[in-house]
Amino acid sequence: MSDQQDFPSPKGISDSTLLKVHELISRLFFGSKEAALGTMNDFERLFNQAENLRLSILIRLRLEALANHPLEKVRCWAYRLLLLDQPLPEYTPSLSAFVESGLTFLNEESIEEISSSALGGGQFEALRRRLANYRKSLKWPASAATANQFLYIFKLLSDFATIHPEFSSEVIAELASWALHRKDQALASEALKIMENLYNLFRLQLKVKLPGDIKERIAGRLQIGSDFSGPERRLISRTLSDPTFLAESITLAYGFKAFNPEGLTSGVIRVSRVASLYPGLHLRVCLNTSQGEHYDLRVEILRGRFSQRVMDRILWHLCLSEDFNYPRLLPRLASWRPDLKAISYHFFSRLSVSERIRDYATRPGGPISLVTPQEWRMLFIEAIGVVLKTLAASDYRIIPGQGLPENICVDGEQPGLIELGEIKLYKGPLSLMRLLIENFYLKVMAAYPWARKIIDLSWIFDACFEVWEEKQALNFLEELFHELQQEDIEAEGFGSFRFQLESYLSEIRQNPVMPVSVLTAIRQYKEWEITNGPATPFEREKKVIELINDFHLNSRPELLRFYVYRHTYFSSAPAEVIMAFETLLNKMKNQPDKLAIQFVELSEIQSNLESEEDRQVFSRMVFPRATQAKDLNLAKTGESGRERLIIKSTIADRRGNQFTFRESYEPAEIGQLYHLFLLDNYPRVISQLNHNLVLVDEDGLVLGGICFRNLSSEVVFMEGIVVAQQHKQSGLGRAMLRDFTERMRNSGVKLVMTHYLIPFFFMKEGFVLDKRWGALVKYLS
Repeated sequence: MSDQQDFPSPKGISDSTLLKVHELISRLFFGSKEAALGTMNDFERLFNQAENLRLSILIRLRLEALANHPLEKVRCWAYRLLLLDQPLPEYTPSLSAFVESGLTFLNEESIEEISSSALGGGQFEALRRRLANYRKSLKWPASAATANQFLYIFKLLSDFATIHPEFSSEVIAELASWALHRKDQALASEALKIMENLYNLFRLQLKVKLPGDIKERIAGRLQIGSDFSGPERRLISRTLSDPTFLAESITLAYGFKAFNPEGLTSGVIRVSRVASLYPGLHLRVCLNTSQGEHYDLRVEILRGRFSQRVMDRILWHLCLSEDFNYPRLLPRLASWRPDLKAISYHFFSRLSVSERIRDYATRPGGPISLVTPQEWRMLFIEAIGVVLKTLAASDYRIIPGQGLPENICVDGEQPGLIELGEIKLYKGPLSLMRLLIENFYLKVMAAYPWARKIIDLSWIFDACFEVWEEKQALNFLEELFHELQQEDIEAEGFGSFRFQLESYLSEIRQNPVMPVSVLTAIRQYKEWEITNGPATPFEREKKVIELINDFHLNSRPELLRFYVYRHTYFSSAPAEVIMAFETLLNKMKNQPDKLAIQFVELSEIQSNLESEEDRQVFSRMVFPRATQAKDLNLAKTGESGRERLIIKSTIADRRGNQFTFRESYEPAEIGQLYHLFLLDNYPRVISQLNHNLVLVDEDGLVLGGICFRNLSSEVVFMEGIVVAQQHKQSGLGRAMLRDFTERMRNSGVKLVMTHYLIPFFFMKEGFVLDKRWGALVKYLS
C-alpha cells in the first residue's frame, strides 16, 4: 500500500476542514504503517486548532477509537493527546476504551512526555476521577494485558510526582487507593511497592541535602517534656534524631517548597505528650527555627510491630486525607517508617467536639440557659457530617474515626477527623446509626442528663442533607428505613428510631431541609442586628452578602441564598412581600432544576416592594454576579398557567437616553429584529432553538438586539448582535453585550461563544480568539 494512498472523499461535504479531517482519519485508520505514523503530526496540529466545537468533539471521538489501533505508537499518541487535553463542554473523554482494549497505550516515551507536563487546569484531578471509576466499573481481577496497562499508569504517576513534587501527596493518595484495591491483589501489591519506592526516593533526595552531623545536631535541639520516663525519652530521642525522619515529615506535611532542611539545625524542637485513640507513644513535636518558621507535627511511635493492620490504617489515612470530593477530612499523613516504628502527621491544634459538648453542658447556669438548642443542633450536625463525608469518601467501605466525638473537630474552616481510628468495616446504615446513637446521644445523656431536653435524633438525618445532595441523602435514609423495618433501634429516652425516621421523611417531602450553614448565617445576621441597632439598607445588604460569601452559599442551590435573604434583609418586609417570598421558596423547592429567574413569582415580590433601596437590593439578589448596578423590572407574560417571566433592564446610550432591553417571544418583534440583521448583512441562521433579546425605545420600536442559543446548561453561542443604523456608535451595542453577559453569568452559564465577524468589538469586552473552540470566547467566572 502506498504511503500516498488516496481515500475517496465523502459526497455532499463542501467544508474543506471537514474533508481534511476525513482524509487524516482515513490514513490513521486504514493507511499503511508509514502513512499512519506520518499523519500523526498533521492530525495533532488539527486537534489543537479545530475550527468549531462540533469538529473538536468529532476529532476527540476519533482519537478514542484509536484505542484499538494495531500500532502501539499510535495508541500511545492518542491517549497522550486526550489525557493532556483541556475539557470541552458536552464532552468528557471516556478513556476506559483504552483500558478495555487489552492493548498497550502507554510506553516509556509517552510516560516521559506526560510526566513532564504540568497537568494543570484540573487535568490531574480528572485523571484521578477516571482511575476511581475504573476501580468501580471494570471487571476484577484484571486480565494480564489490562493489569499491565495499570502498571504503566502507576509508573506514570510515580514519574509525575518525581518531576512535580508539589503533587506528591495526591499521587501517594492515588497509589494508596490502588494498594487498598483488594479485588486485584497483584495490582494492589504493585501499587504499594511503587508507593514505597517513591517514599524511598524522596528520602534519598532529602538525605543528600542534609549535613553529615544532622543526627547529633537534632539531638542537641530536642527539649523533651519532663513527664516522659527515661526509656521513653531515649526512644523519642532515637526516633526523632534519625537523619531523615523529621525532614521528610515536615517536607511532606507542609509541602516541598515550604521547608529548608537547614532549619532543623536552628531553633528548638519541643516534644510533649498528646492523647490518642491508639496505643503507643503519641507526641506533639513543634519546631521553631531561628528564622521564625513554625512546624507542628504529631508523631506516633508504635509499641508493637508494624503489622498489616497498621499498614491498612496508613493506606486509608493517605486516601482520605487527599480525597478529591471531600478534601482535608484528616490531617495529612507525612511519613511512615517501619524501621523506626513511627508515623508522623500534620498536627491538628483544635478543640474536639467532645470538648465543645463539655463546654456547652458545664457553663454556669446549665446548658439550657446559655447555649441555645440551635447551637447544640449545629454542633451535632457538623460533627456527624464529618463521619458521613468520610464514609462516602471511603466508598462506603469503612466507618471512620470510630464515630467518636472526641475524635472530631468542627471549629475552623474545614471540619474533620483528628485521627482515623481503628478500621471498622461498614456493614450498612443501621450499624453506623447504632454507633452514632451510642457515642453522640447515650454517652452524652449519661454524663449530662439534662441534655436530653435538647438533643434530638433527627439531627442525624439533618446531617445527611447537610453533606450530600438531596437524592443521595434520601437514598441513604430510605436504605436505613428498610433495615429498621427488619430491626428497629429502641434508644433509651428516645423511643423508636424507625418511627422518628418515618416522621422525618414525611416532613421533608413538605418542607426543605435547611443546611446548618444557612441557619448559622441567619443567626449571625440577627445577632448583628441586635448589636448594631438600626442600620441603613446599604449596611444590611452588605452584611447579608458578607455572610453569603463566608458560608459559600453562592456555590449552593439558589434556594438557600433566597431563603437567607427572606429571613434577613426582607424579614421585616410588608406581608404581601413575605407571602410572595414564601410562594417562591415553595416553588423553588418543588422544582429544583429550574433557575430562580424563571419563576414568575419574582414579579410579585418586586411589585410589592415599597422603597427604591429595597428594589435595588432585590435586583442584586436576583443577579448576584452582576458587576454593576442594574435597574430591573420583572413582568409576567403569557396565558394563565403558561406565564413566563420577562426581565427588563434599562440601558443608556452615550447621551444618557434610556432604552429597555428584554427577552421577546412576540413574532412581530422577532421579525423586526431579524430585519435589522438582514439590513446589516449579518449572516445568521433562523432557528426555533434561538432566544432573542430586543432593545426597544419608549414607543416599543425595536432598535437592536441579540440572538443566542444554548449549547448546554453552561455554554451559549451568540449568533449575532445588531443595532439600528441611526443608533450605531452610540454605545448601545456594548451596553447590550455587557447586559447579556451578566444575564448569562447569573443563569449559570460559564462560557459565551460567538463568530469571528467583528472580533475587535468583542475583544474589547474580554472575548479571546480560541481556535480550539472555533470561535471568540469569553469565560464567565
